[in-house]
Amino acid sequence: VSIQQFYEIVWSEGNKTTQQPFYGPWLEEQGSEKVNISDWEFSEDGTNTFENEWSGEKFQQKRQVDFEFERTTHLYIGPPVAGVHQTQYCTVEGNDKCVVAMTVEMSGIPYADCFAVEVRWVARRIGCNDIGIDGEA
Repeated sequence: VSIQQFYEIVWSEGNKTTQQPFYGPWLEEQGSEKVNISDWEFSEDGTNTFENEWSGEKFQQKRQVDFEFERTTHLYIGPPVAGVHQTQYCTVEGNDKCVVAMTVEMSGIPYADCFAVEVRWVARRIGCNDIGIDGEA
């Protein structure tokens, strides 16, 4: 699989591609509800315009993802449902690298107003037909 194919299948959600949505249906399969994924906003000239405030890194595109999930922890503080808001950023560098960064903010869990989770996925080309994916949170 190429980097472009990986992006189109996993992250494009069908925006400017012929692929069927993947991320939204996957969230729903995991039990998430009220899933809402905005279309990607693309920079006008293809440059890295959208800045992730936490890292300062700039990206070619940006979108918002919102969903809710039933809390499964035994901390009986707060409502039984938690909300998640993700700001996702993406850059595809030819057929060599695809970087997706997310700022994840939650509501309905203790101390949710005190932190955000930063996630970074990097898919890199390995050889002619393979890719490797590294993730950090």
